[in-house]
Parts: sequence; structure tokens; C-alpha cells
Amino acid sequence: MGLFTGVGATADVGKAVMKSKAGAGLIDAAIASGKITGDAASINKFKALKIAEINKGVLDKINGFTKQLDNAAKGSPNKLIGMGKTLREQSSKYGNDLAIKLGDPKLGNDITKAINGKINDIYKTSMKQGQKNLIGKTTADVGKGGIKSAGDIPEGAFSRFANGTWAKADTPLGRTALVIAGVGFIFSSSFLDLGAGILKTLENIGFLPDGTTSGFISLWGKIRGFITVVLFGALILGTFWIMNMVFGAAKTAKGVVDSVTDNIVPDAEPSGA
Repeated sequence: MGLFTGVGATADVGKAVMKSKAGAGLIDAAIASGKITGDAASINKFKALKIAEINKGVLDKINGFTKQLDNAAKGSPNKLIGMGKTLREQSSKYGNDLAIKLGDPKLGNDITKAINGKINDIYKTSMKQGQKNLIGKTTADVGKGGIKSAGDIPEGAFSRFANGTWAKADTPLGRTALVIAGVGFIFSSSFLDLGAGILKTLENIGFLPDGTTSGFISLWGKIRGFITVVLFGALILGTFWIMNMVFGAAKTAKGVVDSVTDNIVPDAEPSGA
């Protein structure tokens, strides 16, 4: 089983679609055509069949998406970044195809929206896992479980700092780097969870256009290193500020600097002058 298979039940998808305006239209069309009668028993049986058909189709499609994301997260994490748009296009096409199969093209938007809601959750999980796989990885790790592409190795001082690869892991500095990267990843992942949760809600109620959430997830993957460094830097500054308030750390540090400066260069201006 892959990393993300079996994520989330799909039972609510079919129910939500059949409760929608388009779902009601499908029932009305079935009654008008003589496929079913207007009594409650006949309508409920028809709804149950359509719900089961929708859920099966959606589940099959989501399982297909999870395999794609699973393979990308384990094989080449950076490929995940560009998959958000592709998945949306695929789910839109599938939603329309399934709607036509069900007998009412108007169901396409509701089905697509339901699928995208599930896919966004899976996409976010896979993006986090893929980026986590990069922490501590160097060129020597290519082909050793996790990443398999040299293109996924963090390059540049900034990215290497954010991924804990700016020093070897078997040195004190390297171990410190991994701790910083790990803590930074936790903070940036929390930022992703919060942002994606808010955007998903706004997207579901129609306040934001479809694709906003997956676009944000893709953006997070691109600038995750930046977010990690900024948030970790904010943590350091916040800690220093608290220490300053409680212990007067800044004043003490200034006094030490002034003392050292006077001993080295007696006529020098004190720090902060």
C-alpha cells in the first residue's frame, strides 16, 4: 500500500451530489421519463443506486490520484509541485464524464468540486511528505530510498540551510542543521495546514475560485525553504525578546560588547552609540 492510499471515506460525495440542485434535477428527469415513479420508495431506491455509482467512481479516481502522488513523493518530490494543476484538470474531465454517464451533464460541477476537496487533502499530505523526504539528503543519498533524482537535492546556501544539508550529519554542526531543519519544517507545515484549511473553506463556499487551495499547496512546495527560515528566524527573535524582557539579555550582551571593544580599542565608541 502506498503512502496515501485509503485516505478519507467517499460516502459523503454521492450523498452531497444527490442532495444538490443538479441531483434533484436528475431525479425529476428520471420521474418525467418514466424510469421511476414519484413515490418515496422508488425515489429512495434510485438515489441509493446513483449514490453508490458516484461513490465507486470517485473512489476509483481518488485511488488513481493517490498512486500518482505516492510515487512522486517517494521518487521525485519536486515533481509534486507541478501536479496540482494536472490533478485539477483530470478531476474536472472525470467529473464531466461521470455526469454524462449518470445522465445529466449538470452534475459535473458538483462531482468535480467533491473530488477536488478530497484531492486537495491528499495533495497537501503528499507535498508535506515529499518535502520532508528532502531534509538531510545530499548528493550521496541519490538512489538510496526516498529521492532518486539529483534534481531533488537542495542546492544553494539558502535551500541547504532550510533542508539541514549545509553540514555533514556526522558533525556537531550537521546535527544542529538537521534539528533546525526539522523544527523549521514543523513550523512551515503548520503554516500550510492553517492556510490550506482557510482557503479550502472559502473555496467550498464559492468565495474563491476552484484551484485556489491546490495553487497555495504548490506555492508552499516552491517556497517551503523560505517559510522555514523566516519562521525559524522569528522563533529565535521571539525567544531572544522574551529573554530580554525577563533577564535583560540584550542589555547584558551590549555590556559585554562594550567591555571587549574598550579593551581592544580604548577610544572606540560604545556599541549602539
